Amino acid sequence: MIKSSIKRKALNIYLVDPVHNYISSRDIWTIPLNILTIASYTKEKFNEQVKIDIFKFPNDFFKALNETKPDIVATSNYIWNFELSKYILFYSKKIDRKIITVMGGPNVTPDSEWMTSFFLNSSCDIYIPGSGEYPFRCLVEKLLDCDFEYDKNIRLQGCWQFDNNKKQAIYTAPQYTIKNLDEIPSPFTNKMVDVFFQKSLMPMIETVRGCPFKCTYCNWGDATLGNIYKYSTKRVKNDIDYCRRFSTNDRLMIDDANFGLLPSRDLEIAKFIQGLKRDYNWPGKIILTWGQAKSDVALQIADTLKELCMMTQSSQSLNERVLKNIKRKNISKNNWKKVVDFCNKNSIETYAELMIPLPEETLSSYLEALKFFFDLEVDFLNTNPLMLLNGSEMNTVENRKKYSMQTKWRLLENCYGIYDDYTAIEYQEMVISTNTFSYENYIFCRILSWLIQMSWNLKRHYLILRLMLILGINPVDFLRKIIQDSYGTVKQVLNQFTKDAQDELFNSKNDLINHYSNPNQMRILKNGGFRKLNTYYSSLVALKYDKEFNNYYEKIANKLVTESQIEIDSKSLIHECRNYGHERFLTNEDLFNLEHGKNINKKLKYTYDFLSLENKNNSEIVKEEKLYNFFIEEEQKEALLSHLKYFSGINREYQLRKLQEPYHGIHKKHLLFRIKEID
Repeated sequence: MIKSSIKRKALNIYLVDPVHNYISSRDIWTIPLNILTIASYTKEKFNEQVKIDIFKFPNDFFKALNETKPDIVATSNYIWNFELSKYILFYSKKIDRKIITVMGGPNVTPDSEWMTSFFLNSSCDIYIPGSGEYPFRCLVEKLLDCDFEYDKNIRLQGCWQFDNNKKQAIYTAPQYTIKNLDEIPSPFTNKMVDVFFQKSLMPMIETVRGCPFKCTYCNWGDATLGNIYKYSTKRVKNDIDYCRRFSTNDRLMIDDANFGLLPSRDLEIAKFIQGLKRDYNWPGKIILTWGQAKSDVALQIADTLKELCMMTQSSQSLNERVLKNIKRKNISKNNWKKVVDFCNKNSIETYAELMIPLPEETLSSYLEALKFFFDLEVDFLNTNPLMLLNGSEMNTVENRKKYSMQTKWRLLENCYGIYDDYTAIEYQEMVISTNTFSYENYIFCRILSWLIQMSWNLKRHYLILRLMLILGINPVDFLRKIIQDSYGTVKQVLNQFTKDAQDELFNSKNDLINHYSNPNQMRILKNGGFRKLNTYYSSLVALKYDKEFNNYYEKIANKLVTESQIEIDSKSLIHECRNYGHERFLTNEDLFNLEHGKNINKKLKYTYDFLSLENKNNSEIVKEEKLYNFFIEEEQKEALLSHLKYFSGINREYQLRKLQEPYHGIHKKHLLFRIKEID
């Protein structure tokens, strides 16, 4: 039995949603909404009987713990903070074995064998796998009733606990579920969130909880057993407006699994957000996950939010056998075309997402999916490498064996640090091959995915790829040729990318941890040494090899046009297209001049109407002399300078890398000169 050493009037609770802030710069950090709602619910139920402190950054927690010992320390558990959270609980027990330690979150496999191993190898007393408000309330209630004593033999609702007699983990199902989420007091309107707004953390709200889908690579639907629970629309609006009034961050994250799944309700919320944008110029950007289905109302929602976010569709695969294996149903290709046509007509950016190597996906079927999305001219094409998540159906012995899944381990970017002389390293288990997708194919697709991100998504070589598409050469075939025929500097860069993609993979979790725990490696990491390869190499090309890549793209374009016997004045057209694309993209020198108050606007003359050719609704190549003004708008300039300042502190490459982050980074239109024809 664990007993508090000093009897107090209030139960002292530390709630921690830790992020690694070891490197000497900023990252995209959100408010700790998960523990804020638990704190808000607990405080309302017990008032002055509890004292709750909330932490986001590890050193703030360690400082507080060393000054005042709490009765409970509870941490979150996600893939990006698992080892850090375990150390926080270990450190708490080192300070005082009587501290009750709790962990909660989705990053577990909720069966007795896995949880037993977890308890035996951690300092955790209690684990809460799903929504934490009610189970945590049950724990607090029990402690208050028992004069702060925690009896390990008493089963707590909604919790895993270790049974010392049976030597195994035991789960007790909750007898109550919070279905009306308004039962949880708002941590916004009760001002619990204010301290995190003062630290410029990104506002995050949820409008619903739960996911009705059962995709085997994900564990989101399992948390609420496929049920959907809602906050009232009034509550959601109030929370968003509070973020607008008091946040110093111009982004807003909506942390729903499928925004747009409740059409009329989500449209009302979208119109409210657009009203805030119109009246107060906030938010500047919304980060959200769209639902799988795209109803007509979902398209209206996208049209309402088009200035703020892209219309995304995470197809993962277009192979019907693969979709059956992963228990996913996509919209049809005809509906895909309908969505893209609607978005093009209404100037809404589109986003398609694939994942490799899923069970029974082949290189051929993956490339065909890419070609389909290029033919539709989707604005943003992303390929996620498959990882095995704790608690997902795919991550089982049966599935690993059935599909001959081979895996390796990879470090998570910016998810590492040294705390109290302890090195915490976070990791992910990557699937690198299956019985239908070889490791060689996997590495090839890593290179291809990077080139798509740099050249198409970030628009660095967009126009020359679109020209190829108009001439009947799919960008997939063009980029495959880029990889296969590379030489000189371009080949050296591609070879180094390949080496880095291979070297970042380790045979085991322990191999990875041992490698990066070396003091020399940690010094490298502290200076931003580990990075996502796509964004790192995109920034590297921007810094050093822009000319070499542009020249090479021009050469391959001429070669493919000649081989395809396309009768155009190809050399002149492709050369000017290459120059236009180069001048369109802001260079490091341009950004440097902007930072020093210099005018970077310019006027350039071309013999083709490239401005019209950039319009996806136009496929006509018009040879007509044009004079264009390349200029920077004031709002664009402010956004760029603000972003560069936010990520200052390490080096220029790190700033450019963060500038070109595909998901959380600055809006991609800000990386391009605005262009207007001069009469």
